[in-house]
Amino acid sequence: MSRAARLRPAADGAAPAAELLPAGRPTELVRDRVAALRTLAEDLLEVARLDARREEAQLGVHALGPLVAAITRRAGVAAEVVGADCPAPVRTDVRRLSGQAQVIGAQVTLSNPAPTGAAATVTLPAG
Repeated sequence: MSRAARLRPAADGAAPAAELLPAGRPTELVRDRVAALRTLAEDLLEVARLDARREEAQLGVHALGPLVAAITRRAGVAAEVVGADCPAPVRTDVRRLSGQAQVIGAQVTLSNPAPTGAAATVTLPAG
């Protein structure tokens, strides 16, 4: 049994436990970290499946601008994507958009100097 497979039950068990905590900012922080742990466990399991060749990445070439715009929307981050029409090619497995959305959403949120709730700006290279 892989380490990732051992991590999953702990992460899955922590989620219902976090839901039992009283409402408040500390609980929100715990729930956020539990969600991050569950995502990490799923990502590790996916990497283990790819390493064991039980699953194969389905890579395709996609235009960067529309891909980032879609990922940002999926992440639920209020952001203006400057260069959303950027045709630069990116090779990725679009089945992984939810994981990519979480990473990009976190990066946009952390790098946004605007006040909370204000739209961030994601600027892509021209062409």
